[in-house]
Amino acid sequence: MNTPECQEKNSPPAEVPKIDPRSVAPITAADLINFYQQTAEKKGEITKKTIGNVIYRFRSILQDLDASHSEDCKWLLTGRSCLPVIWKLTKGLNKRAAYDIKSAVLQMQKAFILRKADLKADAQRNIFEAYLVANYRYNQTHEIQKKQMGVVEFVKAAFNATGMPRKRLHAPIIGVASKTWFRIKDLEQSLAAPGALTKFLYRKGDDSVQYRTEYGDKASQLKQGKNHYAFKFQNWPEPLKEEWKAFFLLKTQPEKASLLWNKLFKTDDMQTWRLTSDKGCPSGTTILRGLETFFGWCKLGKIIDEHGQIDHRRSGPGLIDTELSLALFAIPTIMDDYLDFRRLRGTQDKTRKGEGDWNHSCSLTIELATTLLSPRTGLIAIRDDWYFQPNQPPSARNIAHTVGTEFLDDFTNEVLEVTSPRKRWLLHCKNRRDRLDGLRDRLDKTKVQTRKTDGSVQEILKLRNPSQVLPELRQALARVPISPSLEVHQFRDRILIEIITRIPLRITHFGFMRPRHLVKMPDRKGDYYQVNFEKGEFKNTRFLRQTGFEANLPAGLTPLIDRYLNELWPKGHGRPIGPNDRIMLAEPLSERAIERQMELNEAVTGNKDQEAAITILTTKTCQQKIRDITKRLLSEKYHTPGFGPHAFRHIIATTIIRIYGNYNKAAALLWDAVATVLRNYSHVSKNEELADAFVLMEEVSSAKVIK
Repeated sequence: MNTPECQEKNSPPAEVPKIDPRSVAPITAADLINFYQQTAEKKGEITKKTIGNVIYRFRSILQDLDASHSEDCKWLLTGRSCLPVIWKLTKGLNKRAAYDIKSAVLQMQKAFILRKADLKADAQRNIFEAYLVANYRYNQTHEIQKKQMGVVEFVKAAFNATGMPRKRLHAPIIGVASKTWFRIKDLEQSLAAPGALTKFLYRKGDDSVQYRTEYGDKASQLKQGKNHYAFKFQNWPEPLKEEWKAFFLLKTQPEKASLLWNKLFKTDDMQTWRLTSDKGCPSGTTILRGLETFFGWCKLGKIIDEHGQIDHRRSGPGLIDTELSLALFAIPTIMDDYLDFRRLRGTQDKTRKGEGDWNHSCSLTIELATTLLSPRTGLIAIRDDWYFQPNQPPSARNIAHTVGTEFLDDFTNEVLEVTSPRKRWLLHCKNRRDRLDGLRDRLDKTKVQTRKTDGSVQEILKLRNPSQVLPELRQALARVPISPSLEVHQFRDRILIEIITRIPLRITHFGFMRPRHLVKMPDRKGDYYQVNFEKGEFKNTRFLRQTGFEANLPAGLTPLIDRYLNELWPKGHGRPIGPNDRIMLAEPLSERAIERQMELNEAVTGNKDQEAAITILTTKTCQQKIRDITKRLLSEKYHTPGFGPHAFRHIIATTIIRIYGNYNKAAALLWDAVATVLRNYSHVSKNEELADAFVLMEEVSSAKVIK
């Protein structure tokens, strides 16, 4: 049998030419084919029969090309410019033949890249080709050879992803987060090629790098209506940071603040911020984010729209850094303009003052301002040595020039003249606070909810028994095949879902869950695990009972948890689990990520605590995993885009209230106050409660009386 494949296979090997990319001489089809054949045989991964078949099909392509392409085939080695021609020529072939031809072209391109590397020529057109060259040169100079990764393996190792758009991978510059940048830097250092890969990257958020593209400019223009204008804490001037530290001290340690400032004020009536067991402060973090937003708005200038009018949705007073102070919350014009700005930001297609709807962000702003201005416990009212200095020139902090001497008496409705400096200042703060209280009363009547925390589970909450999705979610996750490379993560995800669908605690508890919080209990019928948390490890401790939290898990979960804690967790970390390790952390965090979170914690709480940073990062990981799992397993049936861990509290509380009508049981399961459940977690309408009451009344009235 004398087929072209057999002829190609039995023919003596031709002399392989020297393909020099620096030479202007053409590369013929025969040179190219022989070059590919030698490369494929050297690898030893492709049989001679397959090589012969591919070369035969590839040669048939070259016969269909015009003379110029047949004489010089260097164009096939210049990247993706050849692919449209190849696709067009393989259109009529079967899938296998087309795949073989495309594969042959790509293999020749890769071999040509390595040949150029051997000639010390510059072949790094993108980051993957730079990796091929670096890996090739490393293996040429080292005895211990490194495995050459394919493009899929490279994307996973470098970008921590299973897939990546090839358009982005072939980009001359790729924007990456710092974590990815350091991962790729470690890869190039392992290949002894510093700068070979990172030269294709720029770190997002790095002030030392300014790289702009046409696409980025267009994206920035599109985002102008919803740009991130916050003025980050690390960029604040020192006087403003000093004010924040004083505010934080007052709200967390008022007694210490009183002694330090030599100020007498009531601490019993003060609403303080809770410090968690790992030195975190959730309330402080939220307030700091709000202040960053406020001061960022203060720095915005006037923006004129296409009609020649001020676009209040994107405009601010245009203050400079030295003009920023918490005292701005005591200036009515500033507060009015900022509230108008917040109203417009929560309303689509509105740019004029007074057009937007009152929303939750307005409520939070007013609450923050009233906290600062409270005559008894507010920082601005207490620190008159900062904010009220009549004998000193006006400044960002000193607003004494805005304080008058005449005030309205609330009882007699008469104007009184006040000469005492201290009394003038307290009355001024009281008037400003009373004005904001009036705005808050008006806001409560007209406020529009712009963001619903339970919006992603609305269809589920409409069910008679919303909790029916919980066993479905557990069963669907248990049916997912286990991948050896992802086994640790898959077991962690399943344990997380198994626990949170039965014990709907806040996600922060899973973030700092340690072995002491998940205790194995011996039992005659079968060992089981118990979830334990102390009273001080819960939010709003003053509303809760004095005992700790204890909840038993089904005995059927014991083998699953045993294997994760004793086998898989140590496999992911390379060591046995310790008493202070996070259970839900499937693999070690990068030092860079921990350091960045520690810097943020230091800005908020003043404590650069590593344990708090690890807890926050673990919590974020759990949140994202739950969103991904619910989106993947529940989106099609329940029309949800995926939901976070807090939605389980809404689902379970609504089920208990709707079926049993018992708010106390719902509060006990959520380990929260009944008032909080009534206000936030009950999604049962009045009509549903009335219908259930009629059913109950009917049962009572029809019951037989036993004498």
